[in-house]
Amino acid sequence: MVATGMRLLVCLMLFGAWRAVSAAPILDTTPAAASEGEYYRLVKIPIPEGIVLEAGAMDWMPDGRLAVSTRRGEIYLVENVLHEPASGVQFKRFASGMHEVLGLAYRDGSLYAAQRGELTRLTDTDGDGRADTFETVADGWDISGDYHEYTFGSHFDPHGDLWLTLCLTGSFSSPVKYRGWCLRYTKDGKLVPTAH
Repeated sequence: MVATGMRLLVCLMLFGAWRAVSAAPILDTTPAAASEGEYYRLVKIPIPEGIVLEAGAMDWMPDGRLAVSTRRGEIYLVENVLHEPASGVQFKRFASGMHEVLGLAYRDGSLYAAQRGELTRLTDTDGDGRADTFETVADGWDISGDYHEYTFGSHFDPHGDLWLTLCLTGSFSSPVKYRGWCLRYTKDGKLVPTAH
């Protein structure tokens, strides 16, 4: 009998607490709706018809053009992107036929593209605004064909090294060499596994 009375008392106390909470006014903690423009300067750049940008990486070229890579394996050099409002913006395809470029870095007359299976140095040797040479400078990691095996690239650090991170296949583990690692492409042209 005591246990039943105790259960009833606990139920009544919980019911009373629920009533007190449910009767209290609900506080609206939702922040006031704000647009991105209140925090960042937004400049809308018109993308020409026929270009599916799906940008994966960007880097500034020494002449002020913006190099933009796409998930579909193209790199565009875009002129006049800093005009506000946007005017005279021009897209010129610098390279195509690559695999998900998710890192771009300019150094010494060449653009380095981190692709799924390699780091590629692209150079415009004749000055026409298109890459003429595609050199594989690092490819010391494996890929299995899994759709999630991305390779992300950085800009060159103060020591002249470029860092690559290799996304893991599956959930937190992979039998494929260097998946989940951070690799360094050194200024001497060596690929150094650095962290995992």
